[in-house]
Amino acid sequence: MKLSFRTRATLVIGSFTVALTIAVLALGDYLNESIEEAIWDRLLAVQLQQFDLLRDHQAAINASESVRVYMSKSPNALGVDVPTYLSRLKPGIHDDVKGDHKRWTVLVRDLDNIRQYLAYDVTALEREEHALQRRASIYVLIMLLLAILTSYFIAAKLASPLLRLAAQIATRRPDGKMLDVTRYRDNVEVAKIATSINEHTQAIEGFYRKERDLYAMVGHEIRTPIAIITGAAEIVQQRQALDAELAAPLQRIVRAAKDLNATLTTILFIARNESPLHDAEVRCRVDDLLDTLLQDHRYLLNESQQIRLERIEPTEVVASSKTVALVLGNLIRNAIQHAPEGVISISLSDGLFSIQDSGPGFPPDVINATSLSSDWVLDREHGGGIGLTLAQRIAKRQGWTIQIANTDNGARVSVQFFPVR
Repeated sequence: MKLSFRTRATLVIGSFTVALTIAVLALGDYLNESIEEAIWDRLLAVQLQQFDLLRDHQAAINASESVRVYMSKSPNALGVDVPTYLSRLKPGIHDDVKGDHKRWTVLVRDLDNIRQYLAYDVTALEREEHALQRRASIYVLIMLLLAILTSYFIAAKLASPLLRLAAQIATRRPDGKMLDVTRYRDNVEVAKIATSINEHTQAIEGFYRKERDLYAMVGHEIRTPIAIITGAAEIVQQRQALDAELAAPLQRIVRAAKDLNATLTTILFIARNESPLHDAEVRCRVDDLLDTLLQDHRYLLNESQQIRLERIEPTEVVASSKTVALVLGNLIRNAIQHAPEGVISISLSDGLFSIQDSGPGFPPDVINATSLSSDWVLDREHGGGIGLTLAQRIAKRQGWTIQIANTDNGARVSVQFFPVR
């Protein structure tokens, strides 16, 4: 799972804060125990020396419930045997010794073959220390929470310019305005990124502008002879004494020239990368257009080919007739060219146009490639050509879906329109 910059920054800063807090607490606990042990050792040693002085001067030793003195090899000043929980201790300072339902800090030392024990009741102190530790833990948790929240807002503040830049890039058209660098004056790094993107975009648009001018020039040069051919053929058609044997071929010349002009317009439209106009008033009856397209393409059929119409439902889509004709005309032409014999079945139902031929079909690798790629480039060797490729590109612009598949008897190509209900 990919995490955003804000989340990653929060996790890094939060983890560092937690690790640093744990290290500081561990160091503080170690220093506290060391200092506490040194203080108790000094304090209890002084207290035990005072008891020794009192004993040497035959003075009474004033022990209490909070302070107890024991000696292991001589009569105890208090007349009490050394408790078991103390007798097991070795010389030195011992903290948090449990005994008699209390907690003691004990100093054990050997003097003149006599082991001395001085025990100080720290039950109340331990209770207060534990209460202080609980309060400190709460404070630490609150500070950690505040630190994580602070890191989150800091990360959000740092990520905000990048997110704004990403949103500006996402909504910018390829031929749109440059990125507004002044919006990132407070962030030098993001401003540099935006400037670099603008410079790169300007370079790309320079090449794009040159190609667009070239396409326009080539289109003009090709349209001119097409217009001459179309005009001359139409003039010849208007002659009343035209031979009947020449009328049909002449009509095909006119239609072919018009189709070529429409195909050229489509190629230039795709090359310019223009978006289609979605005008709700521009509609096309696909079923009516289909009859005209079939008539226009019957001259491509040979004696072994036959077109069969199956279920054809009235279908109206929001698109120009030229756009729909280019898609369906290219598919019809492609099916006729790649099925030299047999039946070509056509259906139109629920907005789904389907054409099936009895040709060799598509190679499996081509079907897999077209299912993964957004743009197809199919040559004649792979059952396609410019017709199917152009149809897919135009359909993609309109939001329609083209799918190819193999059947038991050949290949099937389908187009999913969005009919007007």
